[in-house]
Amino acid sequence: MTPFEAVYEQKPRLHLPYVAHHSMVDQVDRSLQARESTIRLLKHHLQQAQCRMKAQAEKKRSPRNFETEDLVFVKIKPYKQMSLKGHSYHKLNTKYFGLFKVLQKVGTIAYQLELPPQAKIHHTFHVSQLKKYIGNVAIFPNLPVSLSTHGHIVLEPEAILNRRSVQSRGK
Repeated sequence: MTPFEAVYEQKPRLHLPYVAHHSMVDQVDRSLQARESTIRLLKHHLQQAQCRMKAQAEKKRSPRNFETEDLVFVKIKPYKQMSLKGHSYHKLNTKYFGLFKVLQKVGTIAYQLELPPQAKIHHTFHVSQLKKYIGNVAIFPNLPVSLSTHGHIVLEPEAILNRRSVQSRGK
């Protein structure tokens, strides 16, 4: 539904451009010509605004192309699927997980990856969520798949190295 349909509860009339001197009444002719020039001016300004917005958006974009068999990292935000309850440790979480092999290019800006069988996410990703693997060391090879009943990531320490007790207010 367009905004016009929402406000006026009917479809907008089709706009047919007015041809100059088509009307026999001078006042109607001037009015319709003024309307056409206003519409042309509005379209011109909308086009300019779209070009400026596109240029601003593309300033921060970098062209990314991957070939099949390339290794990539995947940007995943597991806290997006959790409840809205705030937790302080999310900003320190890992952004990229991987290494995953690119299986094929889907469309112009999406890639299908070879994910592990236990992964509970879709295997097709937008190019902006991928980062090409450069180097020879994988940092975080596993996806965060273990969630609690509330949807929180279950963290388990590898080892407890030392313990200490601190007294606070006599306790």
